[in-house]
Amino acid sequence: GRRSTRTDAKHTREGREEMATSHATTSAEEAAPLLLASSSTSANAHAFRRDESGLETSSSSASSSCKRYGILAAAGLGALFVLSSSKTNSGVTLTTTRGGGRPEHVASVKLGSFETGYDLDANAFDGDVWHVPFEFYRDTKWAQAKFWRPGSNADLDGDVTMLSEEEKMHPDEKKYMPVFKSKGVDSAPVVVTAHATNLKSNGWVILDSAKKNGLEIVISGNGTTFHGFADKMMGLKAALHSIPGNPIIVNADATDVLLQCGPEEFQKRFEQADADFIFGGETQLWPEIRKYFDMEDEQQFKREMSLTFGEIGKAAGDDVELTGEHPNVWANAGSFMGRKEELIKYIEATENRMMRHNDWKEEDGFGMTCKPAATTDEEFNNVFPGMRQFDDQECLTAFQMQKLIERSQRHKLDADGSILFSAGGAPMSQLGQDANGMVYNKQTGKASCLWHFNNPSAKIRLKDFANAYPTKFLTEVGRGAMLRTPDEHPGNRNGEVGPAPSESP
Repeated sequence: GRRSTRTDAKHTREGREEMATSHATTSAEEAAPLLLASSSTSANAHAFRRDESGLETSSSSASSSCKRYGILAAAGLGALFVLSSSKTNSGVTLTTTRGGGRPEHVASVKLGSFETGYDLDANAFDGDVWHVPFEFYRDTKWAQAKFWRPGSNADLDGDVTMLSEEEKMHPDEKKYMPVFKSKGVDSAPVVVTAHATNLKSNGWVILDSAKKNGLEIVISGNGTTFHGFADKMMGLKAALHSIPGNPIIVNADATDVLLQCGPEEFQKRFEQADADFIFGGETQLWPEIRKYFDMEDEQQFKREMSLTFGEIGKAAGDDVELTGEHPNVWANAGSFMGRKEELIKYIEATENRMMRHNDWKEEDGFGMTCKPAATTDEEFNNVFPGMRQFDDQECLTAFQMQKLIERSQRHKLDADGSILFSAGGAPMSQLGQDANGMVYNKQTGKASCLWHFNNPSAKIRLKDFANAYPTKFLTEVGRGAMLRTPDEHPGNRNGEVGPAPSESP
């Protein structure tokens, strides 16, 4: 079962002392912060010494670096990573040991590329779990989110009945955002990221689809309670800072997305698109910011940028035609992609855009939302008085519209599914398989790498795809699991209890 673990200073200090006692290679004199790393498949413990000449520091701030060393401790599934943090002039810096000059013995951390230890029936996956502490968010607007309040995550917080109502209104500084990393993430050119509160119930869908296509994946939030879309953005922030280097990131919804491309194809199409940031699209603007409809010059520029995808993703075969249709004309937060540093810029832009209304009161809750593009603070308070809840798609659209105002040619909407496609309620008769076996949309002639079933009526397509395309999208066990889920809740395996997904009901 899942273990509830605290990441406070006492826990870290005791862990350091215990490991220093157990392993002579760990220096007790090191004062640098620790990264406690536990593997779900490793049966051996190792200790690694900091090597000044061989390590690179990956951090959330370029203004400072922080020396550290790591200890890999053996444990079972659900084991603990503590990301060390240090205060800088620009906030909190997460530090992780990375780089081509790493000491040779550090390579023993690598236990394969998601190829071993994958057991969907047992809900066991080859990977590590990082716990990103509250400290990382302390000096940001996220620190006031409900996620951090005592008692807001029933499975993690324990008994909070002794706390006063006043104490419950302030962050619990011992809390953390859990992040699962598959084993090959640190060296992967393409990484999928997602947020899921329960891998057992329905977060497994994106995990299994990544496994099927040889993609490494980072999933935030497993074991937490969902309080709203702010959790999703905080999870992405944590996930990105747990990934070294600057790989291509494909961010997707966890429960209703299927993939049919491997890392090489994702990378090829991304590079062909000649963009820094690619928005997946949908047919409707939601939430509906009416002023965006009137920004005709920006809309025209958006269409011009979408046309630059050209024949990227064209389905193979002489009988396939590109129709020229571009049905998905508005951004959809269920899929977007770019290199890690570009996604971090998006989060930073979102944080800068976040604000509350003038009449906000503490009892109203988090209250942060994204001020629409081309909107003054006064307009935000007077024209958008009903915008009281954080919505990640509204934030993404505001970011997109701002880039259109700036006439950025590096931020593009994938309107025809050249890479990312929101299928909506498209009928199965509108789909086909091309000469290479790729599933494509006859409306556009494109075989998308990512398929997002982005409304309630579209969810049944998860089961339809598993039934119609048995060798695509999911592993064999994953396909069986999908077909056994109820039509009312496709892909949901009903929580942490129940029969293994490959067993007949």
